[in-house]
Amino acid sequence: MPPDEQTAAAAGQSRAKLALRAWLEILACRKQIDGQLRRRLRDRYRSTLPRFDVAAALYRHPDGLTMGEVARHLMVTKGNITAIAAPLEAEGIIERERSGRDRRSQIVRLTKQGRRSFAARAKVHEGWIEELFSGLTTDEIAELDRLLAKLNGPLKDSAGTDD
Repeated sequence: MPPDEQTAAAAGQSRAKLALRAWLEILACRKQIDGQLRRRLRDRYRSTLPRFDVAAALYRHPDGLTMGEVARHLMVTKGNITAIAAPLEAEGIIERERSGRDRRSQIVRLTKQGRRSFAARAKVHEGWIEELFSGLTTDEIAELDRLLAKLNGPLKDSAGTDD
């Protein structure tokens, strides 16, 4: 038996029970972090996490993305993106234009104002994330990142297999 399984077995916990506990901890952390970020974005910027996420996706693609591409990046429906895009466009954060490749598609990109605004918010967001991880050392954060990436690899490989 590998050393990690020996330790778990000695503690009287099966691999399945440990995996379930880890899954529940991941969910609890995600819920807490999402809640903190949602509250902070609302209080500081009168904005939402989905709006921040759309801007982040567009910031990484300065030439723009189709609405469908934004939806795929964020793993939501195109309808969700359409609902988020309308107020962002009204505020001058994003601009839309018909795609030259497909007249049915729209390309969405951040405006200059949107890029500046997002860059400033992203810096603040990064500080919030660092603060939320303040209970961990730098080495622990690196180890957590390594372990989650190791878990995520096979999960990505099997994506799309659910009904």
